[in-house]
Amino acid sequence: MLNKLCALSCLIASTGLVHAADAPPKEKQPFGQDQVTVTSRADLTIGNSRSDSEIKQRELWYGKQANGQWGDWQKHGLSFGRNDPIVWAPPEGHWRVHVRIEDISGLATPVPTAETKGSQVIIDRTAPSVAITSPSAGTFLRSGSVFDITWKVSDPHLHSTPVTIRWSRTGDKTFTTIAEHVPNSGSYRWSVPKEMTATGVIEIIAWDRANNVGSTQVESLVVDALPPRANILGPQITASQDVTLSTNARDAGPSGIAKVQLWHSADNGTTWNEGPNLTKEPWDKLNWKAPADGNYQLKLVATDHSGNTNPIPSTANDGQAQILIDTVKPTITLNSPIGVRQAGDGQGSLRRIYKPDDQVTVNFTVNEENIAAGGVSVAIQLEEDAPWQSLGSNLDTNKAFSFPIPNANTNSARIRVQALDKAGNLGEIIAAETFRIRNTIDGGETVIEFD
Repeated sequence: MLNKLCALSCLIASTGLVHAADAPPKEKQPFGQDQVTVTSRADLTIGNSRSDSEIKQRELWYGKQANGQWGDWQKHGLSFGRNDPIVWAPPEGHWRVHVRIEDISGLATPVPTAETKGSQVIIDRTAPSVAITSPSAGTFLRSGSVFDITWKVSDPHLHSTPVTIRWSRTGDKTFTTIAEHVPNSGSYRWSVPKEMTATGVIEIIAWDRANNVGSTQVESLVVDALPPRANILGPQITASQDVTLSTNARDAGPSGIAKVQLWHSADNGTTWNEGPNLTKEPWDKLNWKAPADGNYQLKLVATDHSGNTNPIPSTANDGQAQILIDTVKPTITLNSPIGVRQAGDGQGSLRRIYKPDDQVTVNFTVNEENIAAGGVSVAIQLEEDAPWQSLGSNLDTNKAFSFPIPNANTNSARIRVQALDKAGNLGEIIAAETFRIRNTIDGGETVIEFD
């Protein structure tokens, strides 16, 4: 009877950072042929199958395993009477215990030896180590997308399904469960919720078999569900292929704009080409070098930090704005080498001498599709290197311009015609030849001639 093997009975209590109801089911961990209880208790109450009146006293013996090898048995400093509870407060480690019994006859069970199995228990009061490797704090997430949450959890006595992942949109203690009691795979594919936030928190909790709890959080996660808005405000026409576009971009969600990019089409939306982009504020100007003169469809595509983006243009209906690139000056021709003809003289002979108030006409032709309304002006220069004097401005391109000869006396009057197009290009022509203006006449001397 005294040689019966002793049995260990350990009372295990739950501990941790969350409610015990959140913990996965308790487990035992196999070591060889034994099922070993893992516990975090500070005190173990050890019982024995014998409790009869012949017991005089009991001794507690224990040994610790290190590197897979059992150490020597050690005797507890106290002996315990038949009715005294055996309470032991071991440090962390893998232990085996044995209760030696002495009865009132003086007989006792043998002192344990290396071959004595004893009953085993693992004392583990250390919480699992938990680290979230992705996302990091401040990560931008796109609503409705799939994101891989990754982590590292380690513990020598980890539960078989130790990991619970939780989410808080408001950044407080209000969490919803993403995944509960999953294996320590290191990764979980998560469908990002639709609700937008700039204060999101992901928490990972891990349990070991002793019900110790480790946890960690990443904060300031941004979930954005809306694409940014971006527009091109102008210009509509320019005289340079180096264009500064006036733009406007803003994000309706919390993540903020990451990039705006120009797309352009020179064939009315049949094909679209990528243009330059901006990757930092301000978003109100974008410089673009047009590949050639022409009429372009333009579209500004904005992307926020969460990956929400405007659609890439692909059809003629996708353009936001149009711009005409025109770098060519208007060309002008005169139908008279001196620029003027006597009014009503048509294409007849040229007069090269005029007097003040003679009515003359400047006949010209402007070759320009994008001529500005009232873009023609006519000026006269009375002497070489003298300033040009305006004769008429805001003139119609389809009508000849008539004016009276000014009061002057010159041998080198010259006509100039200028034309301005909508892009701001200024073309001009200066008459190849000059004409004369006389406001006095030399009568000479009167001479009587005799034969």
